[in-house]
Amino acid sequence: MNDLALPLSGLSSVGGKSVVARFDGGMLSSNSGVLALAEVEKRLRMAERLARCIDDPRCPDQVVHSLADMIGFRMNMIAAGYEDGNDANRLRRALDTFDAVHGGQQLRLFNAHHDEYGFQPIVVFD
Repeated sequence: MNDLALPLSGLSSVGGKSVVARFDGGMLSSNSGVLALAEVEKRLRMAERLARCIDDPRCPDQVVHSLADMIGFRMNMIAAGYEDGNDANRLRRALDTFDAVHGGQQLRLFNAHHDEYGFQPIVVFD
């Protein structure tokens, strides 16, 4: 079987929706390999193990993101090539990813957040 476009199955669902990664985008490039790395980390629980070794002095009732979540996020950022801590802020604030269309272009979709039609981004920010 020489199908280079086989889907990467077995990824954990997000919000009750299944996630399938395919590699048939031609010359399109992305950070989709991080999905596989995140899945491996999730199954091995490396960030959770590391977090247990670090004392978290934060007030538990004010914690939004657990230490394990932050360590896992940082591991994925480094694996994706974003070594600097300031990259996360730049990526999180990248609200210019919605590309509005003017007319009936092919592949346009309605975006309720922007209340207009446009091309949807191929990025996910958490």
